[in-house]
Amino acid sequence: MKTFALLKSALVVRQQEVKQKLSHLPCSATSQTNRQAITSSGKKVEKLLLDLLVNLRPRIEEQGHTHPDFADIMAKLESLATVALTSHSLRVLDCLNYMYEVCVDGSNAQQADDNRYASFLELYNRALIRWIDRDATFEVPQLSDGKINRKTILLEINQPLRVAVVSSAIDSGLAMLNEINEVEGVDAFLFLTIGRKQFSKSKMAHVRFMLLQIARMAYGIKQFPTLLQAILRRRIVICMHHIASKTTTVKLRDMKFDVGIHGCDTIYRKHTISEFRLGILNAHIGILPEYRGRAVAEWSILNGHSNGITTFFIDEGIDTGLTYLLRERTIVNETKSVIKLKQKLFKLRFSMCTQALKILTKDGKAIQLESSEYPRYFVMSHLLTSVANQLVAL
Repeated sequence: MKTFALLKSALVVRQQEVKQKLSHLPCSATSQTNRQAITSSGKKVEKLLLDLLVNLRPRIEEQGHTHPDFADIMAKLESLATVALTSHSLRVLDCLNYMYEVCVDGSNAQQADDNRYASFLELYNRALIRWIDRDATFEVPQLSDGKINRKTILLEINQPLRVAVVSSAIDSGLAMLNEINEVEGVDAFLFLTIGRKQFSKSKMAHVRFMLLQIARMAYGIKQFPTLLQAILRRRIVICMHHIASKTTTVKLRDMKFDVGIHGCDTIYRKHTISEFRLGILNAHIGILPEYRGRAVAEWSILNGHSNGITTFFIDEGIDTGLTYLLRERTIVNETKSVIKLKQKLFKLRFSMCTQALKILTKDGKAIQLESSEYPRYFVMSHLLTSVANQLVAL
């Protein structure tokens, strides 16, 4: 009930803000197009959320109402706002919150020659009022414990297990390498490659990448013993290409790694994953399969669930891999903000990967889920993030 009370208070402030914007409009405008009625759940809504928050959001943040498809985006927001008038899904409402913050509030969208600006504001205002006036709380996803078919499988383990920390940053890569060097039966490497943000075909970009790594290394001078040991033992592999490139694939194939540990800012392609005999491990700061995607620590707090970390073998999707090694809930005390909470969870990822490798080298047991149809979470609005921060501080 605390969550819903805090949520209502935040929505009241937002509704007054939207109401004021509406009062400054010359007249009440209505979209000239027919809104397609869609239900509050199912594939159409999920597609709308994905399209708005993943595909269109970055371009809208850069271009605002000058985006060539702005009118179409506002039409999609209208459709989602119509869903929010009957939906109990907080994910739907928060998509509207977020897109209002980046599309409408931050871009002077009223300058766009499109009646949909006013139409969206009217629908958004009605959705906010509905949520403020309602007595019932919002939908909370049920945890999957005991409800998903799963089985124990045995993975074929080599001794020693050749493990590569796949990273685009030398400091965090060395920190992870230092952790797993302590695992008996593991032959550990650091595979340093260009991450998504640094990737470019130009030679200058490669020079910038190496300078960045040197700067990172100087900053993390406490890791110098790990670096020196890795160099002397030839356990650092530097690849001046993106992880998905053919050159990188060939180099990975030559190294014949058994397991990779995720450390790149990228989504791995199938051909990259297949170059690791068992796959690539990721320690996700959320309980899977319920909390896939982004901002899952915040969503766990709002839904009243404990946070946790799941160590699993990835596939080409977003946290959709079905082979788990560890799935542990964690209680992080003495945190006053979501950012501090996530920082502590990120620090636990290293130890979770180490524990996962110990499980592999001991008996090779893993848990295989038969399926996972839980929704994916996206970036969270400032409005809901402020509510999550208040809950953490209580």
